[in-house]
Amino acid sequence: MFFLSPRYQLNDSCRICCNTSGSSKTVDVYLVPNGGSASSATQIYKAYTITSSDTLVVDKEKIILDNGDAIFANANANTSITTTVGYTAL
Repeated sequence: MFFLSPRYQLNDSCRICCNTSGSSKTVDVYLVPNGGSASSATQIYKAYTITSSDTLVVDKEKIILDNGDAIFANANANTSITTTVGYTAL
């Protein structure tokens, strides 16, 4: 699971999930407001399939995260998905 929660306001400019395994994996991604939780109400990707040795790059949508907001990513395999978030402090 990946978790990002800023202390300051951030502009989330890019999210990358890379499947390093030899088989397809799925990932769920959540944008959770301060004090909230990862649930269907905060989910932005559900069981998104990333094929073997492929990468999901989301760089068209810009998201402003306030203090305490969070991005969660949860994959169906513990060691096969690496996650990176690019951001700029505002």
